[in-house]
Amino acid sequence: MLFGRYAFACKEYKIYRKENLGSYKVINVIPVAQARFVNHYFDTDVNVDRDKYKYIIKATDSCGEVIYTSNKIKTILLKGKTSDTKNLHNDLIWTTYFDSLLSNYLLNTIITNHSIRIPDFTIPASQYKYEYNVTDYSDEAEGKFEHWIGAQLKSKTIDNFTFSDTVHSNTVTLYQDEHFYIPNAFGSVDNPIFKPSFSFISQNDYKLLIHNRWGQKVFETNDVNVGWDGSFNGKPCQTGVYTYLIKYRNSENILKNKKGNVYLMR
Repeated sequence: MLFGRYAFACKEYKIYRKENLGSYKVINVIPVAQARFVNHYFDTDVNVDRDKYKYIIKATDSCGEVIYTSNKIKTILLKGKTSDTKNLHNDLIWTTYFDSLLSNYLLNTIITNHSIRIPDFTIPASQYKYEYNVTDYSDEAEGKFEHWIGAQLKSKTIDNFTFSDTVHSNTVTLYQDEHFYIPNAFGSVDNPIFKPSFSFISQNDYKLLIHNRWGQKVFETNDVNVGWDGSFNGKPCQTGVYTYLIKYRNSENILKNKKGNVYLMR
Protein backbone atom coordinates (compact mmCIF):
# COMPACT_ATOMS: atom_id res chain seq x y z
CA MET A 1 0.00 0.00 0.00
CA LEU A 2 1.33 3.44 -0.98
CA PHE A 3 0.09 6.75 0.48
CA GLY A 4 1.28 10.33 0.70
CA ARG A 5 1.76 12.54 3.73
CA TYR A 6 -1.05 14.92 4.69
CA ALA A 7 0.62 17.04 7.37
CA PHE A 8 -1.75 19.97 7.90
CA ALA A 9 -3.21 19.69 11.43
CA CYS A 10 -2.73 15.94 11.23
CA LYS A 11 -1.74 13.89 14.27
CA GLU A 12 -1.87 10.35 12.89
CA TYR A 13 -2.95 8.09 10.07
CA LYS A 14 -5.36 5.24 10.66
CA ILE A 15 -5.26 2.35 8.19
CA TYR A 16 -8.54 0.47 7.76
CA ARG A 17 -9.10 -2.94 6.18
CA LYS A 18 -12.33 -4.58 5.04
CA GLU A 19 -12.55 -8.31 4.44
CA ASN A 20 -15.11 -9.53 1.91
CA LEU A 21 -18.57 -8.43 3.17
CA GLY A 22 -17.36 -7.28 6.60
CA SER A 23 -16.92 -3.71 7.88
CA TYR A 24 -13.80 -1.54 7.89
CA LYS A 25 -11.56 -2.08 10.93
CA VAL A 26 -8.42 -0.25 12.05
CA ILE A 27 -5.36 -2.42 11.50
CA ASN A 28 -2.61 0.11 12.19
CA VAL A 29 -2.00 3.66 13.40
CA ILE A 30 0.98 5.68 12.17
CA PRO A 31 1.93 8.94 13.96
CA VAL A 32 2.47 11.80 11.52
CA ALA A 33 5.97 12.29 12.94
CA GLN A 34 6.94 8.86 11.58
CA ALA A 35 5.41 9.42 8.15
CA ARG A 36 7.28 10.51 5.07
CA PHE A 37 6.11 12.31 1.95
CA VAL A 38 5.47 8.90 0.34
CA ASN A 39 4.81 5.92 2.61
CA HIS A 40 4.58 2.15 2.19
CA TYR A 41 2.59 -0.22 4.35
CA PHE A 42 2.69 -4.01 4.06
CA ASP A 43 -0.24 -5.97 5.45
CA THR A 44 0.99 -9.44 6.37
CA ASP A 45 -2.07 -10.58 8.33
CA VAL A 46 -4.03 -11.63 5.23
CA ASN A 47 -4.57 -14.62 2.96
CA VAL A 48 -4.60 -13.18 -0.55
CA ASP A 49 -5.00 -16.64 -2.11
CA ARG A 50 -8.38 -17.07 -0.38
CA ASP A 51 -9.96 -13.63 0.19
CA LYS A 52 -10.13 -10.14 -1.29
CA TYR A 53 -9.61 -6.98 0.75
CA LYS A 54 -10.33 -3.23 0.65
CA TYR A 55 -8.35 -0.45 2.34
CA ILE A 56 -8.75 3.22 3.20
CA ILE A 57 -6.59 5.62 5.22
CA LYS A 58 -7.96 8.39 7.43
CA ALA A 59 -5.93 11.32 8.70
CA THR A 60 -7.08 12.51 12.15
CA ASP A 61 -6.25 15.61 14.22
CA SER A 62 -5.36 15.86 17.90
CA CYS A 63 -9.06 15.66 18.82
CA GLY A 64 -9.52 12.42 16.89
CA GLU A 65 -11.57 14.10 14.18
CA VAL A 66 -11.13 12.85 10.62
CA ILE A 67 -9.71 15.65 8.47
CA TYR A 68 -8.98 13.65 5.33
CA THR A 69 -10.04 10.28 3.91
CA SER A 70 -8.09 8.60 1.16
CA ASN A 71 -9.42 6.90 -1.92
CA LYS A 72 -10.35 3.23 -1.56
CA ILE A 73 -8.07 0.54 -2.87
CA LYS A 74 -8.74 -3.16 -3.19
CA THR A 75 -6.99 -6.40 -3.93
CA ILE A 76 -7.68 -8.76 -6.82
CA LEU A 77 -8.39 -12.42 -6.10
CA LEU A 78 -7.25 -14.63 -8.97
CA LYS A 79 -8.27 -18.29 -9.28
CA GLY A 80 -7.56 -20.83 -11.98
CA LYS A 81 -7.71 -24.43 -13.09
CA THR A 82 -6.81 -26.60 -16.03
CA SER A 83 -9.82 -26.80 -18.31
CA ASP A 84 -12.49 -29.43 -17.62
CA THR A 85 -13.81 -29.34 -21.18
CA LYS A 86 -10.80 -28.54 -23.38
CA ASN A 87 -7.54 -30.45 -23.45
CA LEU A 88 -4.34 -28.43 -22.99
CA HIS A 89 -6.09 -25.26 -21.80
CA ASN A 90 -5.70 -23.09 -18.68
CA ASP A 91 -8.76 -21.26 -17.31
CA LEU A 92 -8.38 -18.10 -15.18
CA ILE A 93 -11.02 -15.99 -13.39
CA TRP A 94 -10.58 -12.99 -11.09
CA THR A 95 -12.57 -10.51 -9.02
CA THR A 96 -13.26 -7.36 -11.00
CA TYR A 97 -11.55 -4.11 -10.05
CA PHE A 98 -14.41 -1.58 -10.07
CA ASP A 99 -12.74 1.81 -10.46
CA SER A 100 -13.23 4.67 -12.89
CA LEU A 101 -9.45 4.78 -13.36
CA LEU A 102 -9.24 1.18 -14.58
CA SER A 103 -7.72 1.08 -18.06
CA ASN A 104 -7.26 -2.66 -18.66
CA TYR A 105 -5.90 -5.86 -17.16
CA LEU A 106 -2.52 -7.37 -17.92
CA LEU A 107 -2.01 -11.13 -17.70
CA ASN A 108 1.49 -12.16 -16.62
CA THR A 109 2.54 -15.78 -17.17
CA ILE A 110 5.79 -17.60 -16.44
CA ILE A 111 6.58 -21.23 -17.25
CA THR A 112 8.37 -21.73 -13.97
CA ASN A 113 10.34 -24.88 -14.78
CA HIS A 114 12.42 -23.03 -17.37
CA SER A 115 11.79 -19.40 -16.36
CA ILE A 116 10.19 -18.81 -19.76
CA ARG A 117 8.01 -15.71 -19.71
CA ILE A 118 5.03 -15.72 -22.05
CA PRO A 119 4.51 -12.21 -23.50
CA ASP A 120 2.11 -10.16 -21.35
CA PHE A 121 -1.44 -10.21 -22.68
CA THR A 122 -3.71 -7.16 -22.45
CA ILE A 123 -7.33 -7.88 -21.45
CA PRO A 124 -10.20 -5.33 -21.67
CA ALA A 125 -11.41 -3.77 -18.42
CA SER A 126 -14.86 -5.32 -18.93
CA GLN A 127 -13.47 -8.86 -18.88
CA TYR A 128 -12.89 -10.92 -15.74
CA LYS A 129 -11.89 -14.34 -17.08
CA TYR A 130 -9.52 -15.72 -19.65
CA GLU A 131 -8.77 -19.08 -21.25
CA TYR A 132 -5.71 -19.93 -23.33
CA ASN A 133 -4.21 -22.89 -25.14
CA VAL A 134 -0.86 -24.21 -23.89
CA THR A 135 -0.17 -26.48 -26.88
CA ASP A 136 2.50 -24.12 -28.21
CA TYR A 137 4.51 -24.63 -25.01
CA SER A 138 4.22 -28.42 -24.78
CA ASP A 139 7.66 -29.02 -26.29
CA GLU A 140 9.57 -26.55 -24.13
CA ALA A 141 7.71 -26.66 -20.83
CA GLU A 142 7.21 -29.17 -18.03
CA GLY A 143 3.60 -28.20 -17.38
CA LYS A 144 3.95 -25.68 -14.54
CA PHE A 145 2.40 -22.27 -15.35
CA GLU A 146 2.52 -19.32 -12.93
CA HIS A 147 0.02 -16.46 -13.42
CA TRP A 148 -0.90 -13.10 -11.94
CA ILE A 149 -3.20 -10.30 -13.10
CA GLY A 150 -2.40 -6.60 -13.03
CA ALA A 151 -5.13 -3.95 -13.10
CA GLN A 152 -3.60 -0.98 -14.89
CA LEU A 153 -4.95 2.36 -13.66
CA LYS A 154 -5.02 5.63 -15.57
CA SER A 155 -3.01 8.61 -14.34
CA LYS A 156 -4.70 10.94 -11.86
CA THR A 157 -3.69 14.24 -10.25
CA ILE A 158 -4.54 14.99 -6.60
CA ASP A 159 -3.18 18.13 -4.88
CA ASN A 160 -0.71 18.68 -7.74
CA PHE A 161 0.62 15.13 -7.34
CA THR A 162 0.16 12.98 -10.47
CA PHE A 163 0.31 9.24 -10.07
CA SER A 164 -0.55 6.02 -11.87
CA ASP A 165 -0.47 2.52 -10.53
CA THR A 166 -0.95 -1.17 -11.26
CA VAL A 167 -2.78 -3.36 -8.74
CA HIS A 168 -1.49 -6.93 -8.76
CA SER A 169 -3.43 -10.06 -7.85
CA ASN A 170 -2.20 -13.09 -5.98
CA THR A 171 -0.19 -15.66 -7.93
CA VAL A 172 -1.87 -18.84 -9.20
CA THR A 173 0.12 -21.86 -10.35
CA LEU A 174 -1.52 -24.42 -12.64
CA TYR A 175 -0.14 -27.87 -13.45
CA GLN A 176 -0.89 -29.44 -16.81
CA ASP A 177 -1.18 -33.23 -16.90
CA GLU A 178 1.44 -35.13 -18.84
CA HIS A 179 0.51 -36.42 -22.31
CA PHE A 180 2.05 -39.39 -24.11
CA TYR A 181 1.93 -40.82 -27.61
CA ILE A 182 3.46 -44.31 -27.59
CA PRO A 183 3.39 -46.48 -30.73
CA ASN A 184 2.23 -50.08 -30.24
CA ALA A 185 4.45 -51.45 -33.02
CA PHE A 186 7.66 -50.54 -34.87
CA GLY A 187 10.43 -52.04 -36.97
CA SER A 188 9.13 -51.28 -40.46
CA VAL A 189 10.98 -49.12 -42.97
CA ASP A 190 8.66 -46.24 -42.18
CA ASN A 191 8.94 -46.66 -38.42
CA PRO A 192 12.34 -48.18 -37.52
CA ILE A 193 12.73 -46.61 -34.05
CA PHE A 194 10.60 -46.98 -30.94
CA LYS A 195 10.58 -43.57 -29.25
CA PRO A 196 7.70 -42.28 -27.10
CA SER A 197 6.53 -38.73 -27.63
CA PHE A 198 5.28 -36.71 -24.68
CA SER A 199 4.61 -33.26 -23.29
CA PHE A 200 4.77 -31.65 -19.84
CA ILE A 201 7.25 -33.95 -18.12
CA SER A 202 10.71 -33.20 -16.77
CA GLN A 203 13.53 -34.05 -19.13
CA ASN A 204 15.99 -34.36 -16.24
CA ASP A 205 14.40 -37.40 -14.54
CA TYR A 206 13.52 -39.47 -17.57
CA LYS A 207 14.35 -43.13 -18.20
CA LEU A 208 13.18 -45.57 -20.87
CA LEU A 209 13.76 -49.31 -20.34
CA ILE A 210 12.90 -52.21 -22.68
CA HIS A 211 12.68 -55.85 -21.55
CA ASN A 212 12.09 -59.00 -23.58
CA ARG A 213 9.55 -61.69 -22.73
CA TRP A 214 11.99 -63.34 -20.31
CA GLY A 215 12.52 -60.14 -18.33
CA GLN A 216 15.98 -59.43 -19.73
CA LYS A 217 16.79 -55.75 -20.19
CA VAL A 218 17.69 -55.11 -23.81
CA PHE A 219 17.70 -51.30 -23.86
CA GLU A 220 17.99 -48.31 -21.50
CA THR A 221 18.35 -44.56 -21.99
CA ASN A 222 18.02 -41.33 -20.01
CA ASP A 223 17.95 -39.20 -23.15
CA VAL A 224 14.46 -38.10 -24.21
CA ASN A 225 15.70 -37.77 -27.80
CA VAL A 226 16.97 -41.36 -28.08
CA GLY A 227 14.79 -44.34 -28.98
CA TRP A 228 15.29 -48.09 -29.36
CA ASP A 229 16.26 -49.45 -32.78
CA GLY A 230 15.24 -53.02 -31.94
CA SER A 231 18.76 -54.33 -31.31
CA PHE A 232 20.67 -55.72 -28.32
CA ASN A 233 24.48 -55.72 -28.11
CA GLY A 234 24.61 -54.68 -31.75
CA LYS A 235 22.44 -57.55 -33.02
CA PRO A 236 18.80 -57.40 -34.16
CA CYS A 237 16.29 -58.71 -31.65
CA GLN A 238 13.67 -61.31 -32.56
CA THR A 239 10.20 -60.39 -33.74
CA GLY A 240 7.75 -60.32 -30.86
CA VAL A 241 6.30 -58.43 -27.95
CA TYR A 242 8.54 -56.37 -25.65
CA THR A 243 7.73 -54.50 -22.47
CA TYR A 244 8.59 -50.84 -22.04
CA LEU A 245 8.86 -48.95 -18.76
CA ILE A 246 9.02 -45.15 -18.72
CA LYS A 247 10.10 -43.42 -15.51
CA TYR A 248 9.51 -39.68 -15.36
CA ARG A 249 8.71 -36.69 -13.14
CA ASN A 250 5.47 -34.80 -13.87
CA SER A 251 4.66 -31.07 -13.59
CA GLU A 252 3.90 -31.39 -9.87
CA ASN A 253 7.38 -32.88 -9.27
CA ILE A 254 6.00 -36.39 -8.64
CA LEU A 255 7.96 -39.42 -9.86
CA LYS A 256 5.74 -41.74 -11.90
CA ASN A 257 5.97 -44.87 -14.07
CA LYS A 258 4.24 -45.77 -17.31
CA LYS A 259 4.33 -49.37 -18.51
CA GLY A 260 3.10 -51.18 -21.60
CA ASN A 261 3.88 -53.47 -24.55
CA VAL A 262 5.24 -52.81 -28.01
CA TYR A 263 5.48 -55.23 -30.95
CA LEU A 264 8.78 -55.44 -32.85
CA MET A 265 8.29 -56.32 -36.53
CA ARG A 266 10.91 -57.74 -38.88
